[in-house]
Amino acid sequence: MKIVFITLCFAFTAFAQEQQEEYKNFTIGQRFGTFALNIIPGFGFGSAIIMQDRVGTGIHLGLFGTGAVILIKGLNYTPERRDNSLDMDLTGAAFFILGLYFWSTDIIFNIVRSATYDNPKYIQQLSEKPGYKNFTVGQRFGTFALNIIPGLGSVVVMNDWAGAITQWVLVGSGIAFKDAFEGSLGPALICISIAFNIYRSFTYNKPENMAFSKNDGFHLSVLPNRHGKVMPYLLFSKEF
Repeated sequence: MKIVFITLCFAFTAFAQEQQEEYKNFTIGQRFGTFALNIIPGFGFGSAIIMQDRVGTGIHLGLFGTGAVILIKGLNYTPERRDNSLDMDLTGAAFFILGLYFWSTDIIFNIVRSATYDNPKYIQQLSEKPGYKNFTVGQRFGTFALNIIPGLGSVVVMNDWAGAITQWVLVGSGIAFKDAFEGSLGPALICISIAFNIYRSFTYNKPENMAFSKNDGFHLSVLPNRHGKVMPYLLFSKEF
């Protein structure tokens, strides 16, 4: 019976170790790997394969695909002839520049998302710890209010650089393209920035591990006693 019990202890220890490793955050190597694979245009392979980040993969597909469609439209654009003369028409060039802009945004998003996206299981593990302090309702409202100056609340209150950069890109793009597509594109991008501010302010979670869980410090070990017999031991230790 003792052999069976010791075997079960070993099995339990191995299982606990596997469960603990499952909830680790992404390593620097995994983040660089995600970034590198995402360089393959448009598919978000790194986000899908390494991080299993469906949202990131979808955004990569959307940005690259939109840019490709606009670029093709710009390359195939034929200016209209008026009064048997070819007036200066910069619409094709505007399409081309806008397509490159979407591709550039995809590159920036790849850098920011690969560096800042956290393993959802790791975040869930932190949120379940009794002493873990997430952002308060007041902090979330404060972030939302300060972001009337794009990104200010995200940086000052939440230290959320990914959220701030996204707002800067959206608002900057809205200002830059305020006259594009009969003046509708600029306001649309600014409205998207406002919607993103609302969503990000009230859903972004604090990534730092600020507290021990109630089971931290317990260690199950199998060691020989003073008579040389192997015995299971349950140890507890805390470091402050």
